[in-house]
Amino acid sequence: MVFQSKIPNNLASRQEKVIILDEETANIFSMNSTTKEALNRFQNVLERLLDIQRTNEENIEYNRNFDAETIKKEILAEFEYGCKGPSPHVVILEPTDSPNSDQVILEAANMYRADFNLQENRYLDIVANEAIFR
Repeated sequence: MVFQSKIPNNLASRQEKVIILDEETANIFSMNSTTKEALNRFQNVLERLLDIQRTNEENIEYNRNFDAETIKKEILAEFEYGCKGPSPHVVILEPTDSPNSDQVILEAANMYRADFNLQENRYLDIVANEAIFR
């Protein structure tokens, strides 16, 4: 199965940014700002749903009147989701007699490269899942 999508112009013409790692940027395994923001939004949703209160007797009370479906609905309301562009074209390829043969895979990749007029220095990303053939 092949998903064909048109790359938006702003990505197609974008130059690859070179990042030089120094002490400031070498921390590449930490959370990025998008992940931190998402986790903060999750926490805010849960805090809002729990509505934790301290009573006059210094006891803690919280809302228990929600379930997983309510949490899901509240979290989804926090984020934009959906397809940001046109739907891709889906092409279902039929396997040959020996779909796991390296030679057959190479021939199929070369035909696909020719169909899209890809030059030798351009990338053709191929992803396969063995479960498809089971």
